[in-house]
Amino acid sequence: MKPRLVFHIFLIRLSICVLIILANLLVSDYDLSSFIPPRLVSSTSESVPFVDRLDSSLTSNLFGFCYFIASSFVSWDAVYFVEISQNLQYRMEHMHAFFPGMPALVFIGRRLLFDWWIQQVDTSYITTVFCAVLLSNVSFIVSCVALYHLTRAVFGSAIRRSKFKPQTFTVDTFCTLVCYLYALSPASVFCSVPYTESLFALLSFVGMYLWTTSEGNSLWAALFFGLATFVRGNGILLAGFFVYGMWKKRSSRSRFPLQMILNWTPYVAVQYLAYMYYCTKLNENITDLSLEATKTFLQLHHPWCLKTLPHLYSYAQKKYWNVGFFRYWTVAQIPNFLLASPVVCIALWGIFKYCEGRVAPFLLVRPLQVSKDAKRSPHQHWFQLSQEAAVYVYYLLFMVLYILLGAHVQILTRFLVASPALHWITAFLFLQNTRWRRFISLFHFVFVVAGCTLFPNFYPWT
Repeated sequence: MKPRLVFHIFLIRLSICVLIILANLLVSDYDLSSFIPPRLVSSTSESVPFVDRLDSSLTSNLFGFCYFIASSFVSWDAVYFVEISQNLQYRMEHMHAFFPGMPALVFIGRRLLFDWWIQQVDTSYITTVFCAVLLSNVSFIVSCVALYHLTRAVFGSAIRRSKFKPQTFTVDTFCTLVCYLYALSPASVFCSVPYTESLFALLSFVGMYLWTTSEGNSLWAALFFGLATFVRGNGILLAGFFVYGMWKKRSSRSRFPLQMILNWTPYVAVQYLAYMYYCTKLNENITDLSLEATKTFLQLHHPWCLKTLPHLYSYAQKKYWNVGFFRYWTVAQIPNFLLASPVVCIALWGIFKYCEGRVAPFLLVRPLQVSKDAKRSPHQHWFQLSQEAAVYVYYLLFMVLYILLGAHVQILTRFLVASPALHWITAFLFLQNTRWRRFISLFHFVFVVAGCTLFPNFYPWT
């Protein structure tokens, strides 16, 4: 990977951050009455409502200026991530929907970089946001490097062996295009603010690269998938790579249980700690209560504790975010389905082109042969020739269906940032013809600008 490409990606990240700050400066905030963020806890234990901080003077001194810059990046879910990161405390039940991986790194980074030398004033909020933004952007740049090498590992052999590709087309050409499209993703704003997208993508891409190059036998891949799960709960779905490896008999059966344990342990640990905190005598509200009184209290305040299999994450998603199978399929959500429609069209059409002429073997997870139709296209031939790409296409298809049917559909654009198959499909379609090239360019440009403008001002862009 050329250093110039890394430098270009750095400039893109810097430009996104500048655009976010300018949008916060020039665009009026949306009415926040429908979204009351949690109180941000400072290092001095003095709580100040976020909305009150927004009304303070932001230009009177250096502290005010730094606060304005920091507040530009804190909106929607970022509010929760920043609060958790300040003291690593989950003060409310619904905050457990946000896993502790990223907040823990931000907390440690703030202590190492700032707390030992900035002690004159309370800068906990500012330094926490700065560390979170730094972590997101550095993770994104490194994830580009990981995506480049993953793309090379998956498509390098196929592109070199293909007899139907343009003569000027090389592996490096495709890898570079993938990285540029990824760097200018429609979800770019979420990769530069205190969200988990960048860090989760980095850990996922590294794990996928290790899984691919080791033919499914790497325990390091399982470790990185486990770290990704510690950052975001849906990391447990990465276990599908190990299941696929077992199905295709490309990985060692003896390593499969350990791989699954490494991948799933962080998720189980987070749920177990939540259970201990709310449902046992560690909860100060029930310490002195009798058994009957404890059950009554839990039934009123934490009913999930009394389930046969207590699971706070699914309970919080269902109760506080209305997440569930077909729960989002209402007339009121049609605008959000329209918002997600471009990325859905790109993903599903790309999956169709990968499966074209071999749908039955694909659905039955059997070996895939290049279809006759693909030989007529200068790019579809090598795209179908890569057997290694199949598992990534399965992963993308599952994620698209999972979010469409059982989650907030508007998050699809940012959730698929960590799915390399989407970026490969986007690059493949970009190379297909001028019509696709124009559509993808317009889609990326509009979503990057709209996201950077709407997100920092609390407009509905989540």
